[in-house]
Amino acid sequence: MKSFKQKLIVSIFPFLVIIWGIFMLTFFDPFYSKSSDPEFPYLVNGLNCATLKFNYIGHIDHPGTPFQVYNGIIIRITHFVSGKGNIARDVFARPEHYLNAISNSLILLQSALMFGIGLLGFKRKIPFWQVAFLQASLFFNELLMWLFCRVNPDRFFEIVVYIFILIYLKHGYENRSPRKFALWSGTAMALGLATKFNFLPVLILPLLLIDTNKNRLIYIGSGMVSFFIFIAPIITKFDEYFRFLTSIFKHDGLYGGGESKVLNFQKMTDSTFEIFRLNPELLVLIIVLIVLIVIAIRKKNKGIRKFSFLFAGYLFIIALQILMVSKHFKNYYLAPTFIIYGFMFFTISNFLSGVMKKQNHLILVSNILPLLFILATVTKVINDYPLISQQIDHRNKISAFVDTKITKADYWFIEPTWESGPNVENAIVYGLSYCGHRDDYLPQLMSVNPNVITYEDNTEQVKLWRGESVSLDSIVATGKNIHIYSTPGRHASILVQMVKDAASRNNLELSIDTVFSDRETQNEIIKIKAMNSNSRWTPNSILTNTRQQKIEEYVRSIKSTPEWLEKVKQKAVQKNIPLDSMILLDAIYMTDSEK
Repeated sequence: MKSFKQKLIVSIFPFLVIIWGIFMLTFFDPFYSKSSDPEFPYLVNGLNCATLKFNYIGHIDHPGTPFQVYNGIIIRITHFVSGKGNIARDVFARPEHYLNAISNSLILLQSALMFGIGLLGFKRKIPFWQVAFLQASLFFNELLMWLFCRVNPDRFFEIVVYIFILIYLKHGYENRSPRKFALWSGTAMALGLATKFNFLPVLILPLLLIDTNKNRLIYIGSGMVSFFIFIAPIITKFDEYFRFLTSIFKHDGLYGGGESKVLNFQKMTDSTFEIFRLNPELLVLIIVLIVLIVIAIRKKNKGIRKFSFLFAGYLFIIALQILMVSKHFKNYYLAPTFIIYGFMFFTISNFLSGVMKKQNHLILVSNILPLLFILATVTKVINDYPLISQQIDHRNKISAFVDTKITKADYWFIEPTWESGPNVENAIVYGLSYCGHRDDYLPQLMSVNPNVITYEDNTEQVKLWRGESVSLDSIVATGKNIHIYSTPGRHASILVQMVKDAASRNNLELSIDTVFSDRETQNEIIKIKAMNSNSRWTPNSILTNTRQQKIEEYVRSIKSTPEWLEKVKQKAVQKNIPLDSMILLDAIYMTDSEK
């Protein structure tokens, strides 16, 4: 009976995580609509991992390899359970299905780890009110709560820290197995660093808990070996990752952009003030840690005084995280520090248990800071809710228009960008931007939607799904609707002008209409259509359209040659793409082979 009660008690927080996770999945709109960055690059590279095409991995900035491999495992499991045909085609046809599967798996894994922490805490005879600090780590910051709607490496940090807490309770608590703690802590921390480099400050945490230099060396050695094992799928591209980090260090802008300046003090100062404005509870924690250091130093008990070193270490972790984030500020870059709040509260309660004699006073004082943080989290979530709901309403409005008014027979002319859009093709195109050998996925992509062309930062060139080059002239001449999504952050005017130029070259009259407009967000969908096109259109300039003429000639030759057409039909069946798309691809191949 006692064991059942313990399991019931430690199930409280895992249950809350599942409830909140379900709410997040039902509350938010699809991933492609709200957050294609970095969800879709990780989905595409997860697909590369699922099919063991590690040389296709094109996203190495974080480097993010463990999370990509994790995504690959879940994609493979999901396809085994509910897949439809070819795995690559299924992922491109149903990306939301696979992203939801990954998100659900993270929720279940978080809950399982929290439950394990609770059981191990009881086994170590730790009072539940202290174990609750470790279990409830996700609830001490609103950013961690909103991460439930994401599939990104920052959310994976939560898994990493819970694994570390389990290792601590198993081997590190009360110094049970110092060597095993050093060894396995190195592995856990390497998992975090290989997921995203802003986890770096948290690597200091185990060093604060390890007593001997020998075990610290074991921790460092274990961490280094584990790190290179975790990034093994991209080990041949490690120099690219290192160059990316170097660029970030040397420049003051995001992702290695901005001025060539290691430290921009004005910018860093402004960012620091912004950090504390958005996270005032962090300033409270810093003040409390300083007070506790003073109290610990003044105590004569050696066991109590050693906490001053631990608390000073916490301050150093926080300071280093702020320094890194202030250089290139985004609030979610602070996630590694937010996720160890629970561990900090746990060790603070251990310190207070050696200072305060009365149990009720100890419990009361130990819970003041955690309750304050939870109150701040709840308040911020409540305040964020109306604004987020409004944003979802705006996105749902334009997505509903796309779903009901735009068909697969219409073209999308897409500019690859991290910004989300109302059509899933926009997000897939962005994901493909971080995929090597993406041409190999073209047959599966064409079978999902053959009418997607992409802008390539070149007004003379467009491609099918960022893969095969295609003539914009021929696409305009089909007379089909061409849709362009316009937002303040996009370059829709360039894309519109490209279509105009293509029409002008071929004496085609265009109809240009803004078919959807949201004045509040300044988001629009522009529809362009050639009015006087026909199947026998003739390019205005033979010199500038020689390639297109050859493509059209090959298309006609294929259609008029039964033997050739039969072979193309067979290839279309094998690659599972429409016949017209296969004819076009064959014509393009034959034209380019002449060069």
